[in-house]
Amino acid sequence: MNTRYQTKQVIKTVLCAAIILILQLSIPVATASAHSKTADQQIPAGYGMVRNTDGMIEIFIPAGAFWMGSDTGNANENPAHEVYLDAYWIDQTEVTNAMYNRCVSAGACEMLASRESYNIAKYYGNPTYDQFPVVFANYYRAEEYCRWAGSSLPTEAQWEKAARGPDGLQWPWGNEYNGSFLNANYAVGDTTSVGSYSVGISPYGIYDMAGNVFEWVKDWYSVDYYRSQASPTQNPAGPASGQEKILRGGSWLSNMDAVRTTTRKEYAPGAANYDWGFRCARPYTQQDNQIIQAQQRQQNIQPTQMVQNIQIEPSNQTIQTVWDIQIENGPGILPPYQGMNQFVSQPTVLNQSISVVNQQQNIAIEQTWPTETPTPSSRIRNQDGMTEIYIPAGPFTMGTGSGNAGEGPAHEVYLDAYWIDQTEVTNAMYSRCVSAGACQLLGSQQSYSRQKYYGQPEFADYPAIYANAYRADEYCAWIGGSLPTEAQWEKAARGTEALLWPWGDTFDGRNVNYYYSIGDTTPVGNYPSGASPYGVLDMAGNAYEWVKDWYSESYYNTPDASMQNPAGPITGNSRILRGGSWLSGFNATRTTARKSFEPGASNYDWGFRCARPAQ
Repeated sequence: MNTRYQTKQVIKTVLCAAIILILQLSIPVATASAHSKTADQQIPAGYGMVRNTDGMIEIFIPAGAFWMGSDTGNANENPAHEVYLDAYWIDQTEVTNAMYNRCVSAGACEMLASRESYNIAKYYGNPTYDQFPVVFANYYRAEEYCRWAGSSLPTEAQWEKAARGPDGLQWPWGNEYNGSFLNANYAVGDTTSVGSYSVGISPYGIYDMAGNVFEWVKDWYSVDYYRSQASPTQNPAGPASGQEKILRGGSWLSNMDAVRTTTRKEYAPGAANYDWGFRCARPYTQQDNQIIQAQQRQQNIQPTQMVQNIQIEPSNQTIQTVWDIQIENGPGILPPYQGMNQFVSQPTVLNQSISVVNQQQNIAIEQTWPTETPTPSSRIRNQDGMTEIYIPAGPFTMGTGSGNAGEGPAHEVYLDAYWIDQTEVTNAMYSRCVSAGACQLLGSQQSYSRQKYYGQPEFADYPAIYANAYRADEYCAWIGGSLPTEAQWEKAARGTEALLWPWGDTFDGRNVNYYYSIGDTTPVGNYPSGASPYGVLDMAGNAYEWVKDWYSESYYNTPDASMQNPAGPITGNSRILRGGSWLSGFNATRTTARKSFEPGASNYDWGFRCARPAQ
């Protein structure tokens, strides 16, 4: 009996060791390549992060191998060969007219070869086409822009991996061509707004890797580079020199063959055309991981339990420490998610049961996994090109006991998850709504110091002002949302740490356009150092922002104020403005400061942003 007991204990000890080995070795395989064990293993493929310079969403591509080229395509695509790339980031969409205009305004980029597109005489600089891809950019203009953005053009290998994924897809979405998944073959007759074809995204969640516009890459061209000894298997960068550069992805006028993920087009780097554009890329750095880890501390993952069965068979007829291990019937390793905002959680062994039948042991392991597919941290809205930021469900502290009348007391509020605009709605965005017939013109087309403001290309990325609450409601209804509730606005501004300003508890005038420091509005997103804990911009200063609630000075003292998803008083005479503006003192830019006004009023420092429930 004693011997039997000891044998069982030995079995348990060995099996526990085997389980630990399984969990240590099998899970990381899906999150990063075995080539290195750096911090990039923690970042899931398809994670999106916003670039401060231009508002572009950069998508994370993990280190690892993929199949480049084709054995059946054109001669310059042969042969198919395996390539290993270090981790990197690549732009989620092609660079837009509005983004390029920022670079020109900053003095870092030269004007494009033409302001037209194929059939649009006024294309670049026209607010209607702000979110369309920049065209007539030669290679040098593209490189110039990417340097300004802190990146470079992607290598040909980086572009192709981002387009086809590790499985070597012929088109970004798969191996069957579908003309409804992209803008190609003269179907539209010109460019379309970036990100218009969500069904055609690549395995990493990247848009327009087929069609819309050809895209420059960094490499010099050589027809036989893939077949030459000069082509390395790790991080290839193309020939050392050449006469032509490479364009990838096809365009709105290309046929199905030209939009394959392996098709290569060569041209002189100084040339430009009405269907040529670009996107940027940059290497992964350790600093990226630190930034993302800080973001993750704001996230809450609600676990559920799933059972995974592990079958362990002894290699011989006697129990040994070497085992053949088979994992079955479990959720496996979580797949990558486009724009994923939460890291893959490691499984936890909660309990185990052991039975020995014919020298075969079955162990039931309960693991904790997220209950839902992790949600992207940001996404681009189709109607106006606005970047929306995801705010997770959970409680936060609203109000303060030490502010002005109407700001107290501090009280805990629970909100369901929602999306909120990263910036204030711009002139260019509002113009789209007017053009669509869904919005009325604003109260004035001027700003405080500018006779011509709304409708002027140089102010396209500035906040729309002279919007009363009704015009703001109208716009947000057009995009399928509404103005944020006061609680939604405040949580997005201060996070869960009850910050006094979006960046912290100490005022810093370098983080905000306030108190006549500029004398008028500035472009949205002009103060990235003043971002909120969720990465929302301009929650302090620039323009006051309307929220949805009616105003009551005593509302925080009512039971309704601490309920779930508070929406303010049922009726009232005044609506609420939040965040202060370019002419406000520092006290008015606090995250808890409240200003009330009649909803039909408008002013040269009042604007808005929208919100939508998470679905």
